[in-house]
Amino acid sequence: MAPSSDPAEQKECFDLFDADGDGKLTGPELGVALRSLGHTITEQALAEIQAEIGALASFDQFKQVLTKLSKRVDTYDDLMAAFKVFDRDSAGSLPETDLRHILTSVGDRLSQDEFDEILRSVEMKPGSNLRYQDFVRMMKPAL
Repeated sequence: MAPSSDPAEQKECFDLFDADGDGKLTGPELGVALRSLGHTITEQALAEIQAEIGALASFDQFKQVLTKLSKRVDTYDDLMAAFKVFDRDSAGSLPETDLRHILTSVGDRLSQDEFDEILRSVEMKPGSNLRYQDFVRMMKPAL
């Protein structure tokens, strides 16, 4: 799913996840709201955002975060090149164990739970191989 840039959808999402209706999102609410709009964000990146904007995010701050995140979108070629670095035999796929290691220990690290959630979303079984071209297309359909 491509991240949403529709202001009405963003407002609807903000209101939906503002559980107590106080016009502010807590950290967990912010993370879920961003992900529901199609942004891939790690817990570490979410913590950095919260450190920057504070513990509670108003709708204006939410829009600023969305704008900032939308500027970070990698291109298809950049993502493919990154995966190819780890594809030792140029097979076009990576074992789940290698992918887990890469995504939980390099760059913007995912937690084990976040990685497991990705596995479930792409219906990948533990111990199998992932064709990263398909994975990149699924993660960045707008590219």
